[in-house]
Amino acid sequence: MEPNEPPVKVLYVLGDGRSGSTVLDIVLGNHPGVESVGEVRKVPTRGWEAGNPCSCGRPMGECPFWSEVHEEWVRRVGSDDLKGFRKLQGIYESRGGILRLLAERARPSERFRRYARLNGALFGAIRAVSGKSVVVDSSKVPARALALSSVPGVELHLVHLIRDARGVAASRKKSDTGVASTPAWRSSMRWTEANLLSEWVRRRVDPAGLRVRYEDLAADPRRELGRIGTSVGLDLSGLAEGLLAGREMRVGHVGGGNRVRMAGTVRFSGDTDGWRTRLSEGEQRAAWTFAAPLMKRHGYKR
Repeated sequence: MEPNEPPVKVLYVLGDGRSGSTVLDIVLGNHPGVESVGEVRKVPTRGWEAGNPCSCGRPMGECPFWSEVHEEWVRRVGSDDLKGFRKLQGIYESRGGILRLLAERARPSERFRRYARLNGALFGAIRAVSGKSVVVDSSKVPARALALSSVPGVELHLVHLIRDARGVAASRKKSDTGVASTPAWRSSMRWTEANLLSEWVRRRVDPAGLRVRYEDLAADPRRELGRIGTSVGLDLSGLAEGLLAGREMRVGHVGGGNRVRMAGTVRFSGDTDGWRTRLSEGEQRAAWTFAAPLMKRHGYKR
């Protein structure tokens, strides 16, 4: 961070994939005080290094917004070591990263301090270029949330977004993504692991952090967006009214996330029961069986 620069308010969405995080990110980005950038962890490597497209359709290196963020980030850190950044992300944002982070919380190593400087500078650059007070990072990875909680200059606010495991399994079954279909039982095992870790990190890092069910967001956006807005000091009632009215939400410069980010605009459908027709009875049973204990804890019923 720059001298005398206030901390960047980062709203971090954690949980399992296919839980609606990209859509929530985009919706929040339609508030004038919020910058929606998607999965920030993918920006340095898949974006600047590999040249993957921004949601505006241009390669990240050619997108005016991300090009300016890159220049500002390099100015702040004094180098353009994307390979080194990728290596540090692999160390601290993997499953094993949680144990490393716990060991380093009291006495951070020089390696972690480097990781922290790179991430702090990235969020600072995003805020400086966008002029927004809140940056949304929907990377979802629990280890990254734990790591960011120790980054100087980052004011971290957590939202654990959780969706019915059967809905997640149905989403992973879709064949139009170019990714091999995931069996329902395996999807629910991943769901359980991701949400248990997310729950643990949220309680440890941000006891005041939120748990938001995707189904509750669809049923009562006023309440759920109101809770999120309160956590970061913003009035999100206008966004809630837009969702209820079926208004299309503009997609900004989302650097990482699922394919919906490339649509230009997004309308929140609030579909919470599509899994009933997309999964066979056997798949529904498998998805429930491997996630049942945690599903019940979060109020889901068979």
